[in-house]
Amino acid sequence: MSASATHIVQRYWDAWSVRDKTAALACLAGNVELTVHIPQDTLPFGGLTVGRAAVSDRMQTSIEQFERLYYITTIITADAKRVRGRISFSVRHRMTGETIDGFARQIFEVKNGLITRIQEYHDTERLKAFMRLVSSTAADQQSAYMLSMQPPTALGHRSGDGPRIE
Repeated sequence: MSASATHIVQRYWDAWSVRDKTAALACLAGNVELTVHIPQDTLPFGGLTVGRAAVSDRMQTSIEQFERLYYITTIITADAKRVRGRISFSVRHRMTGETIDGFARQIFEVKNGLITRIQEYHDTERLKAFMRLVSSTAADQQSAYMLSMQPPTALGHRSGDGPRIE
């Protein structure tokens, strides 16, 4: 294994595991390419992202939407230019409280001591199902909130509550 490639990837993982965006971004080349192989209509930070600033925005979206419960990384193989790894993770969707755990695979390309490309692979169907659950839960929570915001009627109950028996 190449010490320099594995070292920079491990620094990136260590920083990102504690959501230290600044330290994680310092490991990336300015023109880095990040591809999360999930459709963007499924996951807002899926698809191709080019450039450190754009990756920073994607990281921020992830931070805002998901609380990390655990993040365990393992290097599978490495050479002087490429590192292949696996992440075991668990996250909680901040708005709904729903959780998902699983694995992701990442392939890093490293040049001149910086990560130039990251390919990230997830179980697409599992994430699609989770995001459908999140959407459904969010819709239910929104409906309950809207119902709770309705003013009381003349009978002392909210419309939609049904008849009030006293």
